[in-house]
Parts: sequence; structure tokens; C-alpha cells
Amino acid sequence: MIKRFLIIIGLIFLVVSPVIPAPKNKPVDTKTKKGEGQAAFDRVRGEIEYRQLQTEIYLAQSEKLYFVIDFRRNVLAFKLKGATVWSEPISLVEPDSSVFKRFAETFETKDHQLMRHIVGKFLFEANKKTPDSILAIVGEAMNLNPALLQREVPAHFQLTWADGLSLDVRTDIVPAYKMEPFKKTIEQIKQALDKPFGEVNLTIKMTPDAAVTLYRAAVIGLPTMIYPPLK
Repeated sequence: MIKRFLIIIGLIFLVVSPVIPAPKNKPVDTKTKKGEGQAAFDRVRGEIEYRQLQTEIYLAQSEKLYFVIDFRRNVLAFKLKGATVWSEPISLVEPDSSVFKRFAETFETKDHQLMRHIVGKFLFEANKKTPDSILAIVGEAMNLNPALLQREVPAHFQLTWADGLSLDVRTDIVPAYKMEPFKKTIEQIKQALDKPFGEVNLTIKMTPDAAVTLYRAAVIGLPTMIYPPLK
């Protein structure tokens, strides 16, 4: 009798008891996650901009000419005391903007420095001599002694930095002078042996006038800073 009574009470309890729903996963707050990601992005970008500013101030205070590769504005420039004295748009021979990122990533040193020095300059093809009047103008603009400037008008030359970085500059003039094939081959083999795996070559085209200025002013040892492309 008691057993039957307990069974009846149990059935009544099951009928009248509320149904407890299964626990649901808490929805992800996508706005919060997006905000955290943006904050991290802004922090990294702020650190990069701070290092760029510090590098620019250091070079400007040296009161000497320095070279700037600016992938943000897509220009090459020479600066003196922080002021731009020459600039030229970067025009790739083969359009591939991804090379900017690879170049910038290799250019930045392991200790996050954004400055290097030119370690090599090679003239492969050239044309007529530059008149003294032009050398005087270039020398004054670049704060260089005209007597020390080379006189060839470059048709094809190359600037190099450590870790396999190179800027290959070409113009549309017909060269009257070319490096001897054997000498050029030896130089190219030497460069290939000196370069580490993963070297980055930036090949651009310029007007002859712009190439003259770049070639004359970009001396070995010239400080170079970089502004990486905006991500």
C-alpha cells in the first residue's frame, strides 16, 4: 500500500514539475572581440610610427643628407635636416606591390631598426658625360661637392644594402657605355654569392634626369630609412 502511494506521488511530481531547459552556450560578443583586435592593431601601428619618428629625428639632427624609401606614399626621397630636397615616384618595371612588403620586412633589422646604410653601388650601363653646369646644380641641391660627382648619365645601375636588399634602377636611354660582359658576369656572380637566400630586389624605372640625381647622391655609406607600406 505504501509502495503504491509513493508511485502515485512520484507520478504527480513529474506532471506538475516545471521543465528545466538544457543550458545554452553563451553567445560570443563579436563586438568585444573586434574591439580587442582593433586595439591590438592600433598598438602595433603606434609602436611602428613611434620608431619611424625616432629614426627621422635622429637623421634630421645629423644635418647630413639621407635617403628615404617611403612605401606609404610610394616615393623615393632625399632629405636634409628633415626637409625633402628631392623626391620621385616609385614606378615598378613589373607591377607587383607585394614586393614592397617583402622589401620592408627584410629591411627592418632584427632589433627593429628602420635604418640601414648603402653598402654597394654598381653602374652597368651609361651614356654621355654630364655637363659641369648640371653637376653644379645637383651638387648644390644635394649639398655635395660637384668635383666629387661622377659624370656618366646612368642607364642601368643598382644600389645595395645588407641582407640581400637591392634597388635596381633602369632608364629608357640608349647606353653608349656598357660594363664589359665578362666583368658584368663576374660582378653578378659575386653579388649572388654575397646574397643570402631570400634576397629581395626592387626593380624600378626612372626618367634619365631623376636617375642622374639618384645615382649621384646615393653614395656608399649613405643612411637610408624606410617607411613600410600601410597594412
